[in-house]
Amino acid sequence: MAAQTIVRGDRVALTPADGGWSIVTGGEVVGCVGVVESDGVPLIDCVTLLPAASRAGLGMEAVGVLARHLAGAGHARVDALADGSNGLTVYFWLRLGFRPADSGTPMRFTRDLLPSSSAAS
Repeated sequence: MAAQTIVRGDRVALTPADGGWSIVTGGEVVGCVGVVESDGVPLIDCVTLLPAASRAGLGMEAVGVLARHLAGAGHARVDALADGSNGLTVYFWLRLGFRPADSGTPMRFTRDLLPSSSAAS
């Protein structure tokens, strides 16, 4: 990823950062999305926002923007880890089109990015 890569949504822009992407809105960094690779699949291991930026839908938009970027880069799916005992966290991922992949701790969610015919190897 080149340092100048910027992925834009309606209200947020994502810029590469160590371990993932910075979430930028209004020219200010307000959070981050942590992404690692797990068996060749992008894995979101955290979405964090500053308190002043939380509850405004910016995290949801950032994950959606990232998912579109990953699909454009040819990834067939993206996974996420979350605390399965936190109902709001589970609801966050479900609203974004993720589905539970397992019930471990932390709980793993997955979302297909490409049509199944394109995703087949």
